[in-house]
Amino acid sequence: MSQNDKIDITLNEFDNDGNAVNTHSMEISTAQASDVIAHAAQAIIIRRAGGNIDAVLDELEEALTVSGVL
Repeated sequence: MSQNDKIDITLNEFDNDGNAVNTHSMEISTAQASDVIAHAAQAIIIRRAGGNIDAVLDELEEALTVSGVL
């Protein structure tokens, strides 16, 4: 797969209380998907070790924003 390959993903839409209220599909690059997954995995590993995940959550938010998910 190249950096320009795209994948279709289905996402939940949330209300202000965090409840899933709808779904929609979008296309993101495989590189963006990989970046989001890597940051999410890093957050879980740090949390399991009892560490502070604030910095990695900031990076995850940036990855989600750049990909257009947020």
